[in-house]
Amino acid sequence: MVFTLPYAILMMTGYFNTLPKELDEAIKVDGRSSFVALWRVLVPIAIPGIVSIGIYTFMLAWNEFLFALTPTRTT
Repeated sequence: MVFTLPYAILMMTGYFNTLPKELDEAIKVDGRSSFVALWRVLVPIAIPGIVSIGIYTFMLAWNEFLFALTPTRTT
């Protein structure tokens, strides 16, 4: 988790930076708050990035679990 969480934050920051700023500005022009813009517009668009980061993080965590399990396993 020490490695995967900062890496996931870095990857999601890069992914959110690729989304057009016009979407956020259009929601604010309509009179909605930044929270509504995030949860109703930007997060649904970012679902592919969230899923890919989730899969990558799970794979790294699973590899660490198997690495720790192998030497401690008794036969």
